[in-house]
This record gives sequence, C-alpha cells and structure tokens, in this order.
Amino acid sequence: MTDDMAIFDRFRRGAEAKTDETVPIGEASFNQPETGYVDAAFLPIGPAEAKKAKETLARYKEGKANLDARIIESEEWWRLRQWRTTSRAGKSGTVSDPMYAGAQLWNCITSKHADAMDSYPEPNVRPRMPNDKAEAKKLTEVLPVILERNNFMDVYSDVWWAKLKKGTGAYGCFWDGKAMNGLGDIAIRSVDLLNLTWEPGITDLQNSRNVFFESLVDNDTLIKQYPELKDKLTNGDGTIKHYRYDDSVDTTDKSVWVDWYYKKDGLLHYAALVGENVLMATENDPQNYPRGLYDHGMYPFIICPLFPIEGTIAGYGYYEVGRQTQEQIDVLNQAIVKNAAFGARPRFFMREDGSVNEAEFADPERDLVHVNGNLGEDSIRQINVTQFPAGAMELLQQKIEELKEVTGNRDVANGGTTAGATAASAIAAMQEASGKLSRDANLMAYDAYRKLILMVIELIRQFYTLSRWFLIREEQEEKFIQLDNKGLVAQQVGENDYRLPIFDVKVSAQKATPYTKMAQNELALQFLGAGFFTPGNERVALTCLQMMDFDGKDEVIDTIEQNDAMMQAARLAFALMQQNPGQVLPIMQALNIPPEIIPQLAQTFAPQQEEQPQPQGQPAQMPNVTREGMPGGESSVTAKARAQATETTRPR
Repeated sequence: MTDDMAIFDRFRRGAEAKTDETVPIGEASFNQPETGYVDAAFLPIGPAEAKKAKETLARYKEGKANLDARIIESEEWWRLRQWRTTSRAGKSGTVSDPMYAGAQLWNCITSKHADAMDSYPEPNVRPRMPNDKAEAKKLTEVLPVILERNNFMDVYSDVWWAKLKKGTGAYGCFWDGKAMNGLGDIAIRSVDLLNLTWEPGITDLQNSRNVFFESLVDNDTLIKQYPELKDKLTNGDGTIKHYRYDDSVDTTDKSVWVDWYYKKDGLLHYAALVGENVLMATENDPQNYPRGLYDHGMYPFIICPLFPIEGTIAGYGYYEVGRQTQEQIDVLNQAIVKNAAFGARPRFFMREDGSVNEAEFADPERDLVHVNGNLGEDSIRQINVTQFPAGAMELLQQKIEELKEVTGNRDVANGGTTAGATAASAIAAMQEASGKLSRDANLMAYDAYRKLILMVIELIRQFYTLSRWFLIREEQEEKFIQLDNKGLVAQQVGENDYRLPIFDVKVSAQKATPYTKMAQNELALQFLGAGFFTPGNERVALTCLQMMDFDGKDEVIDTIEQNDAMMQAARLAFALMQQNPGQVLPIMQALNIPPEIIPQLAQTFAPQQEEQPQPQGQPAQMPNVTREGMPGGESSVTAKARAQATETTRPR
C-alpha cells in the first residue's frame, strides 16, 4: 500500500470516530502533559509494558554504541581537539612537545556549510487534482510563515552542521499543544542523534518497531507536576551519552524522560515514561486518540545522512573522510615546529670537567665569561640541529592538497584562482564546476526537506480545525491569508466514497548562486533577442522551449501562452470593432481585454497604408485614435498603452 493510500485508509477507518482537535502531549520534553499522573496498572500500557520498553531501549542502545562513540569523537575533532582521540594520543613525546591541531578539515566543513546555506530551500506545493489548486497556493504562501515562526533557518543550519560533522542530521516535526496560548501549532526542531534511538539494522526509520527519544527533566519539576512520582525517581541520567563539555554538568537531580513511539495495527502510538512510570499513553486514552497520535501514522523524525552506509540509517561525514590525512598533516606540522624551535635556540655540549663557568655562559646579560685555565675546543661545543628536509616540507604540502581534493574543498570554491584564470566568467565557471559535490549533497538535503514539508501539511490537515490568519509579505506588498483544514480533510464525493486531497512538494533554492543568476539573465536576454516575446512568434517560441530544460521554464511558457492568448483575443476584438464600431466596450468586456489597450489594437492590426507626401510648408498630419478604436490620431493614451504592452512582454 502506498503512503497516499495508507493515509486515506486511516481517514476512512476513523471517519466516524471523534474528530475534535486533540492535543498530543509529552513529546520531546518541550510539551509536557498538564494532566495528573495516570495509574496504568490495568491499562494497555502499564508498568509491565514500561519495563519491557526500557529493556528494548537498552538493547537498541547497545546496537547504537559505536555510532554514539563516533558522534562524540567527531565533536572533539570539530573543536580541534583531535590529539585527544587520535592514535598518537599520549605518544607525542615529551610534555613540552607542541600538539599542532590543523584546521584544514575544519575549513572544509565550514565551506560546505556555507554552500548549504547559499541554497536555503523554499517549498512549492503542487496539487494532483484541479480542485485543489486554491489550497496548494495557500499552502505555498503559508508554509514559509510557519517555518519562520519555528526559526527554521537556525534548525536547517543545525541539521547541516550535524550532517557535516557527524554524518547524519535529523529533524523533529511535532504538534505543540501549548503553543499560541493553547491553540496549538506545529513545532520543528533539530534532533541530536545521541538522544534518538531506533531498531538496529534498519535503513528506514519508519520500519523501526520502536523509536525512543530521551531527555533530562528536573526532579522537582516532575514531582510538582506528578506528586505520585515522589520517592520513585532516581538521580542521574546514567543511560544518555554526553559530549565532553567544558562546563561541569550536574545531573544528580535530574531524571530521564523517555518519549516512546511505536506502531500497532497501522497506527502510531506514543507513551511518556519516567523510569517504569507511565505518565501518558495514547492507547490508554482511545477517546482522544482514536487514530493514534498522528493521523499520518509516521514517526515524527526525519533522518538525513550525508554519505550513506549500507545496513543503517546513519551515514558518515567529512571527519571520517579526511581524518587520517589530517592526522598526518598534524604530525608533520608538529615535527616542523619542534625542529624550528630547536634550531631557533642554540644548545651546547659541555664537558663536566670543562673550564667554562656555566652560570655566566648561560646568562645573556654578562659580557664576560670566566674560564678556569686554558679553553680547549672540546670544553664546549654547539649542538648542530639538522634543518627539516625539503622533501618533508613538500610532503606536507601534498597532504594539504590531498585533503582539499578528497573533500572537494578546492581553492577555487573558496574564492581562490588557479594560474592563468583571470576572466570573471572563467572563474565563475570553475567555481560552479567545483561545487558539484555540494550540489549533490543539497539535493539529498532537499529530499529530507520535502518529507518534512509533507509532514507539516499532514499536521495542518489534522489539527488546523480553527481558522488562522497569516501575514504574507511579497516584496513591498502585504496581504492576509486565512487557513484551516477544511480543504485538506477527506471530502465525500459519493454516497460511500471519499477523496483526500494529496499534494506534491517541489523544493527550490531560495537564493541562487551569482553564476546561476548571471546565466539566467543571459538566457533571458537571448530569448528577447531571438524574438520569443514578439507578438506573432508565440508558436515558434513554444516549439523551441519544449526542447529546452532550464530553471523557470514553466513560467516562461506561461508568459508566452498568455501573450499569445491576449494577441488572439486582440485580433478578434479588432475584427469585431471594424464590423460594429458602436459595440467596442461590450466586445472588450466579453473578451476580457482592458479598454486602455484599444489604441494599441488599432495601431497593431490596422492595415498599413502608404504614406502620402506632405506639401512643403505644411506640418505632417499625425494619425489619431478614438475611444472606439477607429483610425484617427495618436494620443497620450496610445503611448501609455504601448508602454504597458512592452512591459507585459518582458521575461519574468
């Protein structure tokens, strides 16, 4: 069964169930329940089920232990503390040896993150049926406002940092029942993989039998909200993995809150657990949750790996790609710095029975150094430090270039140029070619973004039972849009048949690169020069466009088709005007043609007449155009109409 059919089937099965807006609680610890503690001893989810769930969580975490360790280690690399984690940790020689932590790999990650933010996405919702065009347009305009309310740019940035550093980012899309003074709204968060646990060995999170999310909550907060938990809480987190913080984090007075998601009979269920205490469970409240937690039936998490790995959801990032080369760079740099330090400070051999006064010799402020007896050549001798070999310096540079190559972080991608490239177009073309790895990663990120937007639409479908107003800003204009779920829920089309509006989401970059903008502008000028927007060339232009592929192609085709339709209507209007001069305005209204362009019609479609030579000494007679569109003289209305017609033919 496809996802669309599965969603429709859930709506059919729950059509006669309670449809009032419900408020899921307890998710991800930001939306904790307001109700009291539930005595779940005789309910579907009770202490026994909670204990079994905790055992399942422990088993899942054992399978995820290697991933957790890799995530923590990657964070150490990001903080330039790789000497704590590399194979040479504790083997660098003396305590005073420099531990050079190179930032070449760090620079790669920051560069990739900048590429990702340059391609920040925006959604375009498309209907699958003509009846849903109005709702699709509303969603396209409202979704950016919902994302802005969630500070989605920060969320998108955090997910990308996690992908680049740790190999995998994750979104969380929830319904926050406490938002907007209890009205509720959609909440989108960046999810830390250390807190998220799934069934080992799966490659799609939706196939996991259980999904757990852990967070820490103060004990006094829990006891205040759930007095029955007094004397039942344990101190410390114990099971949650942590990064190596600089701050000392005290967790002795905190307990682990577990959000437990699981699927049963095709429905998504949820339970909030603290220890073996069940604070809330959707199965225990079928009246408010007849179709489970969410109607879409999916786990509210979207996993987005950078480089995928077979047999697991998580991927790996750039630290796994370049860490060995970075280690070699660091070791070579350490040796260079150590060699330079030895060479910069002269050291000497001195015989124990030598005649030189060591204290005076070591004091650079003394002009005279006393000796006892004759000063022999073997009494003191400078230690010669061998200069670092040129081959090693060349090897270091090769390793740096190797790291740039394997990570796709070439100099040209960061604004540098190669020898011989001086033209701006050539530099821009090289920058565009060097960014193909970033474009590939962005496409995968767009797929996760598309899934997120579809999940947001499903939450709107389920919970937006009351109308909400959204302020939409378009350039210098502002307008208000009212949105509810009446156009999204299952609609009856027959006695026993229902139709569920389904939408597709196309993702595009909000900001194109300078090279892309330049190419698009150049393409528009070429279209203009080729006469694509000249009246009468519409059919030829459309035939040519059908064989082309570029961003914005549909919009250009729509513009040309609109111009073609307008010109066809104009030809018909002018023909009717010649036959019925007194019926100009009814004809224009019937054909939806603005009266202001009547003079333009007369000038464009009137038969051309040979110009008659004017007698010398007399001014040339200018043609005039009346309101009815008959030939006459040109007026200011004609000039204005011509300017408007020219404006409408410009490419958007």
